[in-house]
Amino acid sequence: MKTSHPKRILALDVHPLSFGFAVLEGHDHLLDWGVRSFRHGVNAVKVPMSRKLASLFDEYHPDALLVKGTPNGTARRP
Repeated sequence: MKTSHPKRILALDVHPLSFGFAVLEGHDHLLDWGVRSFRHGVNAVKVPMSRKLASLFDEYHPDALLVKGTPNGTARRP
């Protein structure tokens, strides 16, 4: 009998100075979630966005990627 493993999904909500993420396995199992920041100035974050994203890919090996971002990298205002 063939057993299928649930698809692992990495969902990203990208903003100019941060991104939120959720890692799901199947449609109902949340593995991890969080927010990563890229502040500038005095409180600057030393790890670049590319390295933070790469660590998520390396750790979870997603089957699918879902990305929500702002058009042209602009901040959304209500």
